[in-house]
Amino acid sequence: MTEALSDDGRRITSFSRASDGTALVRVVDLQGQVLLDGRFDDLPGELLEAGAGIVYVGGPAGTRRLWEGTTHVTRVVTRPTAMVAKQHDTIFVGTGREPGRVGPTALRSPGQPRWRARFSPVVMSPDGRLVLGAGGTIRRMADGRVVGRVPVPKPRQEHRFLGWGSKRLVLVETRAGRRRVLKACPVPRGSCRWVGSTLSRVSLPSSHSRLFRRP
Repeated sequence: MTEALSDDGRRITSFSRASDGTALVRVVDLQGQVLLDGRFDDLPGELLEAGAGIVYVGGPAGTRRLWEGTTHVTRVVTRPTAMVAKQHDTIFVGTGREPGRVGPTALRSPGQPRWRARFSPVVMSPDGRLVLGAGGTIRRMADGRVVGRVPVPKPRQEHRFLGWGSKRLVLVETRAGRRRVLKACPVPRGSCRWVGSTLSRVSLPSSHSRLFRRP
């Protein structure tokens, strides 16, 4: 199951699949009121973005959009999709021949990406100028140039990029026994510092954090 806190911090979206492959999408507000609870047969991919009243699901087969309060599905793009950032009107797309070579284009009117690179985008910075990749690479949105790199823990150490704490700070979660340790890493360079620990998961609005996938 994948979960996301909406950009406005007022909704929680859950996405999973039944044993027959049917997509299950549920949206509730912080008071527990169900805003959307639907089963969708033709909805390939995974949860990419949860905005205020809108849910984006996508992957290799393109991206589709759902609206709260309806079961209507709208196709956004047919190209392979790596990430959606509604707040920044951005969608990262690839091509049929090179799905792993992706780049940004406008979400409201998708066209040809400004640039392409072989990387897995995770989340854009709050000001929309940078994008964090799964390997810790920081790229500039204007031209795709690598401008920094967040230190990634050793391969055997569990870690998760939580997202951006500010426009120049990336938050990383690692494990230390039963506790989850939070570290803040400056961008484009600098040493990460310990900022706290918790026994539970931390969630940030999807506009500047990666989505939470339950094991």
